[in-house]
Amino acid sequence: MIRLTHAQIMSLLEADWREDGPVRLNDSLSLEELSRSLVLVHARLILRRMDDEGGIKLTATGNFSRKFVERMVREFRWPDFEPERVWRLQKVLNEADFLPLDFLHVILGLAGLGRKFKGTYRVSRLGRALLDPDAAGALNALLFDTVFNDYNLAYLDGGPDKGDFQSQIGFILFVMSKVDGQPRTAEQWMTAATLPLEPPQSSSCFRPETDFEWRVLRYLEWFGLMERSSPAANDDWRTPWLFRKTPLFDRFLCFRV
Repeated sequence: MIRLTHAQIMSLLEADWREDGPVRLNDSLSLEELSRSLVLVHARLILRRMDDEGGIKLTATGNFSRKFVERMVREFRWPDFEPERVWRLQKVLNEADFLPLDFLHVILGLAGLGRKFKGTYRVSRLGRALLDPDAAGALNALLFDTVFNDYNLAYLDGGPDKGDFQSQIGFILFVMSKVDGQPRTAEQWMTAATLPLEPPQSSSCFRPETDFEWRVLRYLEWFGLMERSSPAANDDWRTPWLFRKTPLFDRFLCFRV
């Protein structure tokens, strides 16, 4: 059992991850060590295209052009969003139709890595500096911090606000770091790692464990800190996925509470 004082809990909830607080992000990992971070790998791909081509054309509404979206569908290597799956669902692709690209476009802006300029989206001075392979660790840490502290984790599922899980994220990650490596369902992770809520609060129409899967576990998986597997070889879509920490979880995240 994890025992924390009220002051320790509050320090995890209120910590500024950019300062010398209880939540530490390892920004010294190499590009090779971070190869499982889909967010890092594909953010670097977009930044490289922006840098090499002097910017990416934007639509009147500020989204990436259809031509660029179609190109990224072909170049991305993002599980569950393979080209054949994406094209099966859409005849014409806009940015919003390709979820990983839509997500990364928002994150690059929030992190200050890209900027709009005369109808194009260009790499910022910071983005260009962090494109150096030796800066991969720093870039990954910035992206992680941006996703969990500045971005609305409910954005991709259409939730109206960030919800309770985002406000607890420092505490959730700390508890996860103390839990053994056994695979667990989203509900089991939620029960183990969140502060008690009676009843569990959710700002969406989904069950709390579904929100937890989409708003916490999904992003951790995209950063390579979680891996997902099916509990059995069957086609029953109602069977919940199992999630377990990867070795990168404890290499990237550390805590001083």
